[in-house]
Amino acid sequence: MAIALLISVSIAFIYEIVVRCSSQDFSHVTSCLKSLFCDNGHMMDGFGILWGITISILLFFLGFYNSYWYGIQMKKLIKLSISGLSIYVMGVLYIVYCPLVYMAESFGWYFIILSGVIGTFVIFVAMVVYIILIMRKERISVVLEQSTIEKLKCMDYSDGIRSEIERLPIMDMVVHLNYENEDEIEHLLVVLSNIIVEVEKYKKKTVYEDILCLSWMTNIIKKSGISTKFEQERTAYIAKRLWIIIDNSVNWGVKKLYLLEILVPLLDLGQAFKDVWKIIGDYRSQTILYLYLYMEYLNVFEKEEHGLEKLIFVNYDFLREQCALWDCELAWRLWLSWCNFWNQGSTMAISRFYKFCEDIRAISKNNRFRVRTKTMKKVLMRVEKSI
Repeated sequence: MAIALLISVSIAFIYEIVVRCSSQDFSHVTSCLKSLFCDNGHMMDGFGILWGITISILLFFLGFYNSYWYGIQMKKLIKLSISGLSIYVMGVLYIVYCPLVYMAESFGWYFIILSGVIGTFVIFVAMVVYIILIMRKERISVVLEQSTIEKLKCMDYSDGIRSEIERLPIMDMVVHLNYENEDEIEHLLVVLSNIIVEVEKYKKKTVYEDILCLSWMTNIIKKSGISTKFEQERTAYIAKRLWIIIDNSVNWGVKKLYLLEILVPLLDLGQAFKDVWKIIGDYRSQTILYLYLYMEYLNVFEKEEHGLEKLIFVNYDFLREQCALWDCELAWRLWLSWCNFWNQGSTMAISRFYKFCEDIRAISKNNRFRVRTKTMKKVLMRVEKSI
């Protein structure tokens, strides 16, 4: 629009020169415009009022510049919607419009006056329409989804994977959402699921996919809250709704990974974890070993343990059956994502990961006495006590 308005003024200026210098056939048009703008002062007064009203609306709109709509700051939303160059061009063009039109009046450049008046009216209408559209929930969704996907495509991880993930546009919504508002929560869940669907369309898989849900859930827990029973129930509700949406949106092969990235941050919240655990059905048996892997990760990096073996009971036959279905590739993706997210990839402790995988293979072959990791020893000890 800025370019179009600039071109229209330039054309009007060139047309003015051509008409004055090469022909007298348009003298009646010039006379008509003169009577419209100069002999009748109401048109120029109307132009000045319209220009001023537009400035007033803009100043009023700037009052909401730092406010949040569905968790996204208006300033950030505008920057994501319009390029910085377009904003500057439009601003400069509109500022010079008023003195340009009045200067054109003094020189009798009536075609420039006409283009200036039309341009001002177009800007006025466009700005009002833009303000209305950009504040709509659907528009916010589109802007956040598109900008997040575009940034994911060109991430370079120069500042670390977690830092890059948490600078994504969608993280503004996650962090600043009003979690007291149910409509905003539902809107967030829809946007997150749409981003996951778009991510899964890529043929080439990258590390960031495995951290997205982990980062979202970690921040949702912080912002939704866990200090009261109500906050814990709300956090569990968001986690359950996120899983249900993912379960209905992506292929079977990646559901387990996203589910584990939802469950892992919830292990600090016993009841919230149990609430999500109840609704995942058959996925309970398919995720238990990978949750034990997370326990081993905590042991390696001397983080606080969550006592998962006390939250979930398994018998030995079940444990052997699941060990036979162990997916080492999925396990490595999870281990890598945890190391990148919490340790910034500074160390991977690969040897401990492979020791855990060896324990899983040993149990699957009924060689329980060859288990070496602290986590699986505790699991087997509890199994033995229950026999």
